[in-house]
Amino acid sequence: MGSATTDQAVDLRKEERRTIESEEPITDDLREEVRSLRALVLQQEAKIASILEISNALRATRTEEELLNLIMEKISLVMNADRSTLFLIDDDVNELWTKLTQNRRTTEVRLAIGEGIAGWVARSGQSINIKDAYKDPRFNPDIDNRTGYRTSSVLCQPMRNQERRIIGVIQVLNKKHGYFTVDDELLLAAIASQAAVVIENSALYHS
Repeated sequence: MGSATTDQAVDLRKEERRTIESEEPITDDLREEVRSLRALVLQQEAKIASILEISNALRATRTEEELLNLIMEKISLVMNADRSTLFLIDDDVNELWTKLTQNRRTTEVRLAIGEGIAGWVARSGQSINIKDAYKDPRFNPDIDNRTGYRTSSVLCQPMRNQERRIIGVIQVLNKKHGYFTVDDELLLAAIASQAAVVIENSALYHS
């Protein structure tokens, strides 16, 4: 669970300790380095805590609507993004589906595998990080046109079960400050792994 993120935090702790314990005189530059390392450690530890929080919350959730809404809400919060969407694969019709809520109305949305960014990720099995969706030919603006939303940055990650089969896709939209980073990619991959296990064991996946 989130081993890459955990390893990063451990490495940063070791580096911070080496810096503090070195015999070099404590200069302003050294103090600044220690402060920077501590800030990075806190960021990594916060991400680890977020993964655990999401995992625990998912396991306590029971209904289909609660599960989808909780995953999307938690991911948006942790990723500092405007919104998130979780698509599941319907193998019977070779489509992705999700439920979107707008103005208190819930609508089921379906995409063909290969359609749009989420469909491309579902078909290819590759994650994707895009700074400007409208400059990417894989982006399908239909949902934006229907809802009035404006997609800019996109981070999209396949969800794989324990047999490494893709069962869905998590798509995160519009980073609130700047663009999605490599650290964001690692964090979403860890969250997607946790979500895939819970979803596959739930009635949501088998409904």
